[in-house]
Amino acid sequence: MSVWPSSSPKEFTILKRYNKHKKIKLEESEIVNTLIVPEVNIFIILTLDRILIYNFKPTALVACHERTESSIKELGTNVTMTSSSLLLIDESNATYSNETPFYKQYHKGKTVVYVRTEKNSLLVYQILRDTNSKNVFKDYGIPVMDIADKCKNFDPKIYDNINDNILKVVNSSNNNIIIQNGYQIKEDIGYFPKIKLTVEAQEAIGIKRLELRLKTIFNLDHEVIDMMALKKLESNGIGSSDLVVLLSSTGLQCINISKFKIKKSDFIHIKNGIKLVVGGSEVFALSANKELSSDNSDKNEIKYTINSIDLSNRLATPIHDLPFLDDLKSTFVFNDKLVLLTFQKLDFFSLETGELFMSWSPGFKIKFGKSLNTNIIVLISEDNTIYFYTEFGNLIYCNKREDGYKSVFDLSDFIYFDKTFITFSKISSYQVWDCWEELKQTQFNFNSPQPFVMNNSNNDIAFVSNYFDSSLNNNGFQIIKLPTRTINNCIPLIRINSASKLLAIYISNKDILLLQNIEIGIWYSFADQSIIDMQWLGSNYLICHINAKDGNTFLQCLHIPLEYVNRKTYSEFIIWEHKVPANVKDFKYFTNVLSQPRNIPVTEDNIKVKEKLCVTGELILIYDNYIKVIDVISVQHRVGLQVIHSFASSLEINCPHPLVYKNISWLTFYKDGFLVHSNDGLYKLSKEGANSDWSVVLLATNIERILDVMNDSIFLIQKNACLLYKFRDLWEGKPKPLSIGIDDEFYPIYIHDDYAAIRGLHVVNKSHTLKLLVKHKIYLDEVIRFSLEDDVSPEDIASKYMSLEYYDFALEKILSYSILKNEASEKLVNLIRISDNMSVNEGRLYKNSKLLKIFSYSLRKIEPKYWDKLFDIFEVSPKDLLKMCIATNNIKILGLLLIVFLNYDESDLSENFADEIEETNQLVNIRSIESTKFGSVTTAMKDGKLMLEILRILVTSASKSKEIQSATELWEMCFQLIRLLKSLDKENKTNLTTTAIEFCA
Repeated sequence: MSVWPSSSPKEFTILKRYNKHKKIKLEESEIVNTLIVPEVNIFIILTLDRILIYNFKPTALVACHERTESSIKELGTNVTMTSSSLLLIDESNATYSNETPFYKQYHKGKTVVYVRTEKNSLLVYQILRDTNSKNVFKDYGIPVMDIADKCKNFDPKIYDNINDNILKVVNSSNNNIIIQNGYQIKEDIGYFPKIKLTVEAQEAIGIKRLELRLKTIFNLDHEVIDMMALKKLESNGIGSSDLVVLLSSTGLQCINISKFKIKKSDFIHIKNGIKLVVGGSEVFALSANKELSSDNSDKNEIKYTINSIDLSNRLATPIHDLPFLDDLKSTFVFNDKLVLLTFQKLDFFSLETGELFMSWSPGFKIKFGKSLNTNIIVLISEDNTIYFYTEFGNLIYCNKREDGYKSVFDLSDFIYFDKTFITFSKISSYQVWDCWEELKQTQFNFNSPQPFVMNNSNNDIAFVSNYFDSSLNNNGFQIIKLPTRTINNCIPLIRINSASKLLAIYISNKDILLLQNIEIGIWYSFADQSIIDMQWLGSNYLICHINAKDGNTFLQCLHIPLEYVNRKTYSEFIIWEHKVPANVKDFKYFTNVLSQPRNIPVTEDNIKVKEKLCVTGELILIYDNYIKVIDVISVQHRVGLQVIHSFASSLEINCPHPLVYKNISWLTFYKDGFLVHSNDGLYKLSKEGANSDWSVVLLATNIERILDVMNDSIFLIQKNACLLYKFRDLWEGKPKPLSIGIDDEFYPIYIHDDYAAIRGLHVVNKSHTLKLLVKHKIYLDEVIRFSLEDDVSPEDIASKYMSLEYYDFALEKILSYSILKNEASEKLVNLIRISDNMSVNEGRLYKNSKLLKIFSYSLRKIEPKYWDKLFDIFEVSPKDLLKMCIATNNIKILGLLLIVFLNYDESDLSENFADEIEETNQLVNIRSIESTKFGSVTTAMKDGKLMLEILRILVTSASKSKEIQSATELWEMCFQLIRLLKSLDKENKTNLTTTAIEFCA
């Protein structure tokens, strides 16, 4: 999911040391490391001499430990910290996770934090808070539990036995109570940040008490470079211990700590280790070895190696050697790829093969960077500018201000969780950013655009769709507020139907399903609903994957009418139900509405149905690695309304390698096979004959996301471009899709089919304000150009696109570009003439109206030195254009041509050509240029009879115009024409001016 800041950051400063410890002479407030532990609703700031514990939601300082002067002299200042947030599931197989329900259940508010000091000592802190993951999830709405995990069976005693210990805080200087019973009494600057809530979200949530204890100190044998901690469950299932892994230049020291005592210590030899990382379910160590340069120079090059760590057998195995790299800044894992970040670029390596997956440069010097979530990488430049990038290097946000102001914060770290982005400065301050977070829509209706939906922590839901966007002049979102005053809402699912009239929202920590009819503003609320996923099927049907009270899971189809209905319970909306087999471990589903309904054969079951039945959609189920297709059979009414009649299973197959359940993010049935989006690839799943095996073919790779699927086309974001494929071309492996470049800070979010335009998000940063705008980029000209190059007939192009509002603009843009680039224009001119004729035949325009519009707008945009080619390819003269305007009574184009021609200066044209000739050392007769059709502009304007006729038309139109601005512009052109006639009279000794004045009178 993508992330954008929703407002400028709030700036805070950490508290100074307690008075009696202020004798320590060091940069006491320098922040050296940060850590978030969402399971207990805290984040931790580590300074040189302190560890500060902050409540995350709402933000407040709840505990602090200050080291004494003697402690710092003996052990050194704080350097870094880690916590045992990963669970060692199976030591023999060396697999790790923090996503298992068992771990979430086990986490009972006891958190151990390990702080490494400058002199290689390990301070072991224990954080006690009478809470657990489910408690934090339920009470605070913090998404520490996966939506599927929460539906699995937990021991109810774990939640019910939580003692609701509340917090009381007293100001030591004046004994005033700051927090009483967990709620704020007085605002204390630096202690309780002032977070302003809207009127709609004013209900406060309490802060629970927390204890921070320094339990023990270990002195280490080696100089530690990096460290991590794992939670290990005891073999009998009772209790746990921590496995602390310490990386030094000679290897890994593995310390087993139980009840804050070292039970066992082992050493794994690795030469020159520099970094520990976790990828997938494995631990890796990166080592760096200096070798002589390959060019036989004395310069040393650094060779990096990925080592797989087997903790059960205490072995490190080199598995991949990486290319030589210079100036390595940091290393992190992003979507199971090892990212090596240097001063100027990012290299992505496969942890599985060690191969370089991709590399890209942001174009600035990098200070540091790491992943924000599974979709976004944050880079901080040396001038402390913040950049949000996608995996393939598409910039979606940058906090550079328009006035050129640069940040005064020396950024050193950041954390992100639950739509909150917190940046930390080296010296004592941090900044809190509220964010919008995308909620990706997984259902597709091939007949209408896919809406784009975001939400924030303030109960706001923002979306972009065709229904609320009648023109491209609308630069905002449609905003909907949740009907609640509480802010502790965890909302993992928001689905808007294809018509953008019905909205489904699931509040998972409260088990509430909300449905809203957006047109009339009515809300339906259904309590006690345990929903795992939900997707719209067309406009009125919602497919819900629910967890029943008996432990079984079902797919249920709800019929939600657009008109108001007086139904009280969830069950009254159900029209179909499908039980998910109990032995299925993993399950997901996808819904697609087809662009063209498929007829179904007549059977005994449907022969009695009077209405016509057809397949209008598909419900595709994936059980582990098993695919099942269910056809959605509907009654097709004459008015276009489709009413679901039944569901019928049509195909079942085993998913072949390399496609696996967890990586499949979308698929659809096509030509007796499937188009499948898995990881970053698009695959063709098919078989040659009835008795052959299913085969998998990779059709496209480096796919960042599927933007939309409409009619017979699919829109993909591939690397740094938006691609438009026809289904047929993609299926047949044709390598030439339409490619539209992605601009910085214009990340595509929505396809506007009515205008053939891409909508993208752009953030405007100003002093103390931040505004998120929806901008557009019309791609119709690129579609038409692509079609012309592909030899599509002009009749087909005009028939398909001429009804779009920006069709004429697109043709003019292509025409101007082809003239400037001196490209062949025969196909384009033919398309313009055919489009003009088709408009006439349809009775919409006079003959030549479309041609005149396109020609004149292009004439206005290009320089006069290119006019000759434009006149030549259309075989017209300026006088011909003016006469066409008179014949069609096209006042607007006539006025535009007059403005262009009246500003035409033949001497300027000659000077331009003379400059070009001098630069290119070409000998060309300037007079020959002036004697071509360029000279006909002057000839046309000196035609007194023609000018008089034009004047009559303009005067008549001006006198009849009811719009003040239009009439003023027409009268201004009349006066310019009279001045022209006056100059012609003087030159030719005529009386055109007198005739004109008589006419005007």
